[in-house]
Amino acid sequence: MKALIAFASMSGNTEDMAAILKQTLEGKGIETEMMEFDDTSAEDLSSYDYVMIGSYTWGDGDLPYEAEDFYEEVSALELSHIKSGCIWIRRLQLSEVFARLFHTLFENYL
Repeated sequence: MKALIAFASMSGNTEDMAAILKQTLEGKGIETEMMEFDDTSAEDLSSYDYVMIGSYTWGDGDLPYEAEDFYEEVSALELSHIKSGCIWIRRLQLSEVFARLFHTLFENYL
């Protein structure tokens, strides 16, 4: 099994959480790669069994600029066979904002 954790981190908190998730998955025997959105090609996602995204919250649910190209690429692909999840560091009052962000990224695959 192979997993990818794609993330954007402004303060380093999301990256720290991604590293903890990576360590946990590897402890379960799952080969795991961790990449920032800028270094991630959506076309490569089909080679993973699991894809987790992580991001900070931004504005009223807008994509962080680091995720914009990734979103455009993901929207054009058939990825329904991939299990997906999300991680984020957020302020409590923005939980609905991040839920909208996650839905925007994976609306075709939920």
